[in-house]
Amino acid sequence: MSSENTHPFIDRVRATIDEFDLLSPGERVLVALSGGADSMALLHALRALGYSVEAAHLNHQLRGDDSDADQCFVVEHCAKLGVACHCAADDVAAHAAATGVSLEAAARERRYEFLSHVAAMNGIEIVATAHHADDQAETVLMRVLRGASTSGLGGIPPFRQEDDVCIVRPLLRCTRSEIMAWLEAQDLPWCEDASNADTDFLRNRVRHELLPQLQRDYNPQLAAALCRMADNLREDAALLDAISDDAAENVIDEKGRINPTILADYPEVIQRRVIQQWLWYVGVDLDSDRLRAAAAFATHSETGKYFDAGGAVQLYRGKELVEIVDQDASIVAPRPLTLSGETEALGYRFTVTRRPRGNHENAAFLRTYCTPARQLCDADVVGTSVFVRTRRDGDRITPLGMEGSRKLQDYFVDKGVPAPQRDRIPLIATETDIVWIVGHAVDGRFAVGERTRRVLEIEVRNAAE
Repeated sequence: MSSENTHPFIDRVRATIDEFDLLSPGERVLVALSGGADSMALLHALRALGYSVEAAHLNHQLRGDDSDADQCFVVEHCAKLGVACHCAADDVAAHAAATGVSLEAAARERRYEFLSHVAAMNGIEIVATAHHADDQAETVLMRVLRGASTSGLGGIPPFRQEDDVCIVRPLLRCTRSEIMAWLEAQDLPWCEDASNADTDFLRNRVRHELLPQLQRDYNPQLAAALCRMADNLREDAALLDAISDDAAENVIDEKGRINPTILADYPEVIQRRVIQQWLWYVGVDLDSDRLRAAAAFATHSETGKYFDAGGAVQLYRGKELVEIVDQDASIVAPRPLTLSGETEALGYRFTVTRRPRGNHENAAFLRTYCTPARQLCDADVVGTSVFVRTRRDGDRITPLGMEGSRKLQDYFVDKGVPAPQRDRIPLIATETDIVWIVGHAVDGRFAVGERTRRVLEIEVRNAAE
């Protein structure tokens, strides 16, 4: 094994690590070790290059005794090497059935969750996976078939952040034939996974049928060409991402709302990326057609219009801004207001004090004490059954200083309150009437006056403060 660290394969792994600055000298690395040829090559290559390696193996329980045999092989091989090995078993098929995703997707999801957990529990910041150049070519070709975006056609990145660990791919410049030649030259063992030949899986059909046919009939160097294309498109995507990040800072305000006028000044490709990033924060991932429609809505829709983004999320076009709204925002049960103490509701903290009116506190003085976040009411008129709630159909208010009552809807329209915000504004109310539209008007029937004997003071602040 003395030639282990001087083989051309090792040189290519070293060059890949240096090219992408994947690892620091002697760094601790958690290797995702399935026991297959690729991951075994990765484990030994990193050891040969002087890295401190540990292994993590997740038994997917998809192949019965064969899955258990792979786990035993990994454990025994690591023991011979003196490499710490972290193992676990997971019923991936059950997870796939419960979540409705494919077996491939479920296995990938559970595997990365496991790797991140093991790394975090052992204070390791780097996880290495054995993706190589042939995997890259297959991935890119599969995404071509799906009509992926520029980012998708960039394929497997050399590294990416996953929670608190960095996932690195030191074999990404190595071909499968180079890996196999090195394993055989070093007389290293590995496990064969029979499911890799099962063409029921799309990747296996691409690997065993489509890619070989394209190489045979069209381009013998297709795999290398696909890898070059992925490199070029990742660079393009990185530039577009940087431009989009700058655009987002100009377009999205501190409350997470988009300025459609500024957004419209950017090229459409940047508009779509800004919208995509914006929606990712609320867990919405649109396909290409819906993303184009969302960008068009944000830049060209009429005031008062909505766009269904899916996942119970809508976009709303206000007079000046576009914002994300929750379709269920108005469904909020009334919350009794503690009349001497604090109540938390609708994301706010309400502090209420009942006290006698001071001799020096005439009505004018009391009203000047009121602010959008603090209101004084006549405690005797308000009574003891007071609630915090959101608006309802038919709500009316008699704003202080006005004759007669008005529909709450009309009040909001006159004040220019965007429709989505109307469902989020807290109302202080009795069982039958609105007392105070928080941040706005107080009903004149409940406002402090010359006949007020006891004052109900309500102060509002953000619950997070």
